[in-house]
Amino acid sequence: MWYACSVAKNCWFDPSPVSEPFELAAGVHIEPVPDWVKNEEAFEHLSWRQREDIVNGQLAFSVRYSADAIGSYDPDWKGSRPMTVQAYADEKFALAVFALWLVKPSNLSSGIVLHFDNEGDPHSIRQASEQYAILINEGEDENVITRDDLQAGGKLLAAMLELPRDNALWTTIYMTLLALRERRWELRYLLQWVALEALLGSQSPNETTFRLSQRIGLFLGENSAERRAMFKSAKDGYGWRSKIAHGGRLGKLKGEQSLALSAVTEDILRRSFKKVLHDPHLMEIFCGKDRDNFLEELAF
Repeated sequence: MWYACSVAKNCWFDPSPVSEPFELAAGVHIEPVPDWVKNEEAFEHLSWRQREDIVNGQLAFSVRYSADAIGSYDPDWKGSRPMTVQAYADEKFALAVFALWLVKPSNLSSGIVLHFDNEGDPHSIRQASEQYAILINEGEDENVITRDDLQAGGKLLAAMLELPRDNALWTTIYMTLLALRERRWELRYLLQWVALEALLGSQSPNETTFRLSQRIGLFLGENSAERRAMFKSAKDGYGWRSKIAHGGRLGKLKGEQSLALSAVTEDILRRSFKKVLHDPHLMEIFCGKDRDNFLEELAF
């Protein structure tokens, strides 16, 4: 049995949310980094920094799978093009981290990824790579992941793993992951809005700002006051998105304001994902051809 893990770096929770493997969904676990993974015999081709990340790691995401060799295709992959078992395992790690970010942003993220063809044997390492960590906002590094958070994240992960890959919802997940890994604020913010446009935007290019902002308010707002407030926040945020995209000057945009803009946009994304992924009917709509009609009819 093959074993793959992604060791979370720069992350230590006291108390740890798990003391043994905990299944999030579909064979994806979070667990204490096994002692045998920290064995120097597994480190031959790793850098000093990567070795330190593993030795000092507290938690790892893990999957166990069967494969003939490196490069074997995964029969469970749902995309239109074949994907290897190892690449699909790596994607599961990225989605697990994303699911937990949706529940509670924290320092818990993916890092060095190791694939062994014999679980428990450090000599059997066959592939090593590294995933970019999700970058969180100021203050979120104090958040501590609990067992309840893991259970909530597991439900979201299970929903994402069932998604086909050629639809607006998957595009939004992919673009949001790119945004969350981006250090440069301007690019991060643009990608956040690309993700929102993929999920809630109109197929018509007319009145983009108004229609997208309106849809955000109508889709997420629980009452008229909240819908108006969300419409206003989204309209303001999209205005800054347009300035960035069209080369506008950002000299008057202070650091605190840029962080606040990102926080609002990420909250919209987080709430949108949780609303859709918790509702099989909405998932079907956003994965199909009725998404635009559904959003258009929210105003009536």
